[in-house]
Amino acid sequence: MKSARRTGRIDADVEADAPSQLVLQDLYFPGWTARIDGEHVPIAADEPTGRMRIAIPAGASRVEARLELTPIRRATAVASGLAAAVLLVAALLPHSPRRAVRDQD
Repeated sequence: MKSARRTGRIDADVEADAPSQLVLQDLYFPGWTARIDGEHVPIAADEPTGRMRIAIPAGASRVEARLELTPIRRATAVASGLAAAVLLVAALLPHSPRRAVRDQD
């Protein structure tokens, strides 16, 4: 098996004599997708380790696993970006100190 790993991406060239299960070292987490020779295939958590498991066919195959944005992850990224923009604008606005109001008798 020949493989390449990068953050959120695993590519592997595999060859199996019979249909098999490929267990990757990364833990399964929502957002991981898998393709074999360009076709989407199910990806699951291996019991009891929690690692990613992909069913592969007999013969030579190209397996690609990607960690993609889920709707929740996309929404939190947008919310974080908006919060950062608001903080940046607030930091750039000129501030004037408030003067204390004193009671005069």
